[in-house]
Amino acid sequence: MTQHLFMQEYIVDKYQAAYAKRLSKLKSDNSSPKAIARLCAWDSFFNQEFELQDLEYQMADVARQRYEQSNVKNDISFKAFKRAFYNESIEIYNLTDGAAIQKVFTPLIMLATAWIVFVCSVSN
Repeated sequence: MTQHLFMQEYIVDKYQAAYAKRLSKLKSDNSSPKAIARLCAWDSFFNQEFELQDLEYQMADVARQRYEQSNVKNDISFKAFKRAFYNESIEIYNLTDGAAIQKVFTPLIMLATAWIVFVCSVSN
């Protein structure tokens, strides 16, 4: 029991350390709409606003809610906001080694790749 609690605290500390490292980089650009989307991705990650089931729908839904609540709606399209949100979710995966959250973010990486391919093919 004690070892399990220690592991949970270690994982949370690991995520907090990754967040602190990333936050210092984002703070220099915190007024840009994409930085807001990236910060929203971290906030959603810590609040566990999405689960493994229906990941694509839930991520899109969370991104939409965060976009609507943000003060950058007039500065960035939802499409660009969502792309930054997804890309930052991949960055969260990279910074936290993905060990404990690999099952959640593996489909996200595939989704983001498919999204980028789709956007590139539509824009051409």
